[in-house]
Amino acid sequence: MPTEIKRVELYGIDLDCEFDWEEYSPQTYDNPEEGGFERITRVYHNGEDIMELLAESVIEELELKIQEND
Repeated sequence: MPTEIKRVELYGIDLDCEFDWEEYSPQTYDNPEEGGFERITRVYHNGEDIMELLAESVIEELELKIQEND
């Protein structure tokens, strides 16, 4: 599973989000949609991992922003 880092702005703060993803395969007649964004594994602010400090709702908002930009 590849890992990628994307910068996301949330509440005027730039955060670098590290996340896992899998190669995307669109839905076909015989197969369901597979892959794409999986989950955020780390969130960095000024080089420090702040993931443990964030509420689940904030992490979900970051995940939505990442998916919107893809």
